Parts: sequence; C-alpha cells; structure tokens
Amino acid sequence: MEHGVDIKHLSEALGSGMSPFIPPFVESFSSVNVKHVAVFISGTGTNLQALIDAVQSGVIRHANIVLVVSNNPDALGLKRANEANIET
Repeated sequence: MEHGVDIKHLSEALGSGMSPFIPPFVESFSSVNVKHVAVFISGTGTNLQALIDAVQSGVIRHANIVLVVSNNPDALGLKRANEANIET
C-alpha cells in the first residue's frame, strides 16, 4: 500500500506572495513525470476510449496517450483517436 500526498498547484494555492518562502524541493513534489503511452488497436477502439476517458477524468493520472497504432487502416478506433487529438 502506497501512502503519500498529492500536491497540485501549491504556489497558486498559497498565493504569489508566499512563493519566496516555499523551498524548491517542495515545489518539485508537484512535478511528477508524466508517462507517454502508445496504444495498439485492431478494431472499434472501445478499450482505447475507456483509456482516453480515464486519462481525461483523472482516474489514470500521470499518463498521456500520445500515439495510437493499428494493423487495420479502417479501424473505428483510429477515428476515436483523431477525435481526441491523438496522433495515429
């Protein structure tokens, strides 16, 4: 079980007047490495859509779908990717 604190927009939450008092190492806590993800599909892309929805809603955090690849040039999933502005 992982325990931790998720700090988002710490400087903004405290106000710009507080920024000089925030140690740099605390600021770095909110800079989590985002993973770039490629998704391979062959059909309608329902699993792809579920992933897109999960990333957009924040259920899957720290990930960005950057590429969708298909062995089927007519796969409906490619249309889903294009609608989500994901490279195909």
